[in-house]
Amino acid sequence: MKYLNYISTIAILFLALVSCKNEDLAEFTNRAYIAQTETKANTAKVLSAAVNEVAPLELNVRLSQPLDKDATFTFKVKKEVLDAYNKRNGKAYEMLTENLLKMTEQKVTVKKGKVLSNTFKAEVMLTEEALQSGKKFSIPFAIEVESGGVCPVVGGDELVYIIQPVVVTQVPVLGIDKLNGVANNYIKATASVTKMPLAQWTLEFNVNMSAYSKNNQQLFHTHTSNSQIFVRFGDTGQKDDNDEEYYNYLNPKFGTLGGQIKVSKSRFTPNEWYHIALAYDGSMLYMYVNGELDTAYDGAKAATFELGDAVEVINASILDSDGKQYIKDAVMMSELRIWNVARTQAAIRENAWAVDAKSEGLLHYWKMNEGQGDTFKNSVENAPDMKTNVVPRWIEGVRSDGKGTNDSGN
Repeated sequence: MKYLNYISTIAILFLALVSCKNEDLAEFTNRAYIAQTETKANTAKVLSAAVNEVAPLELNVRLSQPLDKDATFTFKVKKEVLDAYNKRNGKAYEMLTENLLKMTEQKVTVKKGKVLSNTFKAEVMLTEEALQSGKKFSIPFAIEVESGGVCPVVGGDELVYIIQPVVVTQVPVLGIDKLNGVANNYIKATASVTKMPLAQWTLEFNVNMSAYSKNNQQLFHTHTSNSQIFVRFGDTGQKDDNDEEYYNYLNPKFGTLGGQIKVSKSRFTPNEWYHIALAYDGSMLYMYVNGELDTAYDGAKAATFELGDAVEVINASILDSDGKQYIKDAVMMSELRIWNVARTQAAIRENAWAVDAKSEGLLHYWKMNEGQGDTFKNSVENAPDMKTNVVPRWIEGVRSDGKGTNDSGN
């Protein structure tokens, strides 16, 4: 056994040596790798990029130990690196087109006696066309040894940058918008849709509340005589350490047979954007907040789900015991989608602020980004639009990275 291990070790060292192109090999124990991989293979980093805004990225080469001479490396973009990454991870990323990537000096040097190179710099600038294409872009980098006789760490010599588009948009203010002159009323939205069974389904939307000042603030509702999908903030009965009720949690309900997720694990903060998703696979129901699993619920197995003939957003027609509307706060919303498939967590996380309107299983898609008027266009071909009861006020400069407008002014 010791003999076999010895032979294996020799074989590995031989392969490592012959894989280096430079004839002037350094001691085989020294290796070079992209510093940001930390020697790990299959490394991917995310780069957020907005339309017409420069998104910089920086990379370095690191040695496992200093050399007694300079070592030079070149950063290159290689399609074969991306092809291998996609195959390993079940992805379908596309190469970022050359006109969207700017690289100045691609060569870097690790100086004699040092282990870290100077910085390789590049810039990405997305166009509106690239954003609207719905494609998922990436940049696959690899290093090549130019001088110094150092072998690269296999896998650590490659890194894929995944481009995360930053969506900059405008959204409507629904609910009670005190700056819209309807403080004693509320702004809701409805759409007439085709009733159909939902063996599987996913519901998604982005939401930002000005406050959580009352229970039963409904966000979404569709129902039939046999089915209900009802999503709201807050019920009664939850009290803090001061014995005061609080309502900054989700409480979705699924009809008589489906029960409810009584209290989400997540707690929500006013004037912050959240992506909410519920996905039902025919047995389990999963609730995600910002792409992270909040609750896995098995109490809806006996339920029969249907999409009703209407979809209601911010409907406060139900009154409390004092005859007052439950809606008390301003609600900004966007990216409302209904699917007849159970979306995966990865798909939900990666597409919070935009999705291809031709995606399989997408029944309805209201971007809610018109910027004016009382109609939300349905991006799914031949699917119905949604209208509000009052022309809402529109908020500009909302960004998917949270660096834009997060306050409706209420």
